[in-house]
Amino acid sequence: MKFIKSEMPLSEEFDPTQGNWIKAKEPSQDKYLLYSVPLAIITWIIMWVIAITLFKQSRVFSFIYFIISFILIIPIHETIHALVFPESIKSDNVIFGMWLEKGIFYAYYEGEMSKKRFILCLLMPLMTLSVLPIILMYFLGWNKFVFNFAQLNAFLACGDILGFFIMTFNLPKGVIVRNKGWETYYRF
Repeated sequence: MKFIKSEMPLSEEFDPTQGNWIKAKEPSQDKYLLYSVPLAIITWIIMWVIAITLFKQSRVFSFIYFIISFILIIPIHETIHALVFPESIKSDNVIFGMWLEKGIFYAYYEGEMSKKRFILCLLMPLMTLSVLPIILMYFLGWNKFVFNFAQLNAFLACGDILGFFIMTFNLPKGVIVRNKGWETYYRF
């Protein structure tokens, strides 16, 4: 496991021109970030609608809960990504990074994985930190902090959601996936 303060690394070991790798159809890095913004807004609205319709709550936002949630979410969210990677979180192929110039935090895996595992890695933080808390609150009762936490995580998972759609609809079934920085490659 490594920690870095920069953009996602370009693995020197991985050469996509070797081994029949095909570049996935995906937007450039800046367009990816731009396309994530509408998804962030949509997830925020969906969570707000859930609060109103399912929990009969109209005043859901708390600034203090928002700040506390923001501080907690980033390391938890990225750790959940890493826990789903094929190797142990302690592997040298696992990289945690922060690219402060772009406001990006990430967990990155420098190895191969199946398309299904890749999609699972993308969705797991959203499922465990946003969907599961809403389900639990449905049965256990409303909690404003838990809701603020779940809503903010869903908002911040916009890049993961975009990645899910790109990988689900642009990659063939049964492929092996690998990243080189922001670019995704696959092979059969």
